[in-house]
Amino acid sequence: MSRTRTIIMLGAVALAALGLFARPAAAGEFTVGAGYWDTKDADNALGVSTKLTLGRWFELRGSYFSDVTADTSPESRDFEIKAIPVEAGVAWHFTPEDAPASPYVGGGASYFFLDTTAGQIDDEVGWYAVVGSDFGRHNKLGFNVEAIYRSVDATVHENRHGLPSDVVGTTHLDLSGLGANAGLVWHF
Repeated sequence: MSRTRTIIMLGAVALAALGLFARPAAAGEFTVGAGYWDTKDADNALGVSTKLTLGRWFELRGSYFSDVTADTSPESRDFEIKAIPVEAGVAWHFTPEDAPASPYVGGGASYFFLDTTAGQIDDEVGWYAVVGSDFGRHNKLGFNVEAIYRSVDATVHENRHGLPSDVVGTTHLDLSGLGANAGLVWHF
């Protein structure tokens, strides 16, 4: 593991410790919903997103995008990149916990599990920034919408089976881009 990845992972663990001890363990929420991500060098994708908020500030996130590349025909020759961003960070809510709507901003570290149908791709470290709002926080069940920006660079390497015609040898991809999440929130 590179020095940068080690520093980012240690920072995420430190943020987790702060979030766990900042508020009682009972104060939190779990969100599940749909995700969208528009990458710079690949394409856009729909997926599933989850978020676990512990205390008032700390959050853990996970998303799944089965293909962030453009579809080609025939499907059997389609070059695809699967991405699973796992993130840890903090969020600042502008209103009290029991407010009906709670806008927030936040950000943190990301670890991207990447896989491809052709060639070889390494997992990568990046970061994210988010702005959004929870609605219905005074109830047990609410709704969440947010815009999220993810920053990550990836490299696809040729393997013994070769790569699609638009990828030669080693190709660098900027998978950074804007996205959106919307889902149901369970407050506990």
